[in-house]
Amino acid sequence: MKRILLASALLATSSIASANDYYVGIDASLMNVEVSAPGFSFSEGANPSAIKLRFGTKFNKYVGLEASYGTGLSSDEVENTRIDIELKNSFSIQAVGFIPISDSFRFSGKLGVARVEFEDNDGDKADADGVFLGVGLAYDFSEKVGLNLELVKYSKGEYDDFNLDVDPTALNLGLNIYF
Repeated sequence: MKRILLASALLATSSIASANDYYVGIDASLMNVEVSAPGFSFSEGANPSAIKLRFGTKFNKYVGLEASYGTGLSSDEVENTRIDIELKNSFSIQAVGFIPISDSFRFSGKLGVARVEFEDNDGDKADADGVFLGVGLAYDFSEKVGLNLELVKYSKGEYDDFNLDVDPTALNLGLNIYF
């Protein structure tokens, strides 16, 4: 009798676990950060790179929830300046919507909140915290491995100590592992 109860509990647990589609992802990110001075005609861009880890679950084939952490890989000089800017770190949590095109291909949309921090070559920091939007495509090679491409628009932010604004956007290419 104990064996039957144990087997039933294990089967129930495994069916509950498989009801959610959990995944971990790693993204290479090319950012575009527009730096501008409010009230002046100054607006120039930089393209630092970053790496991002994502953890998520799909509640069904249309809706999911995701959290991510990112850090900079390389800095880039803001055009026509001596400011070299890099992503220091980013944290986010987002709702994800999916539009399946086939069993292995889907569109996605994201709406979330993020804390994005940049640092320049002088150690000055800029934060771009708030709501963000993303759109993307995903292709699954198998039930365990997939690829995603997304464009993310973060909220505008500002330097902590200067009257300069930052306006970040990211193009992410990533690998998903499902379990």
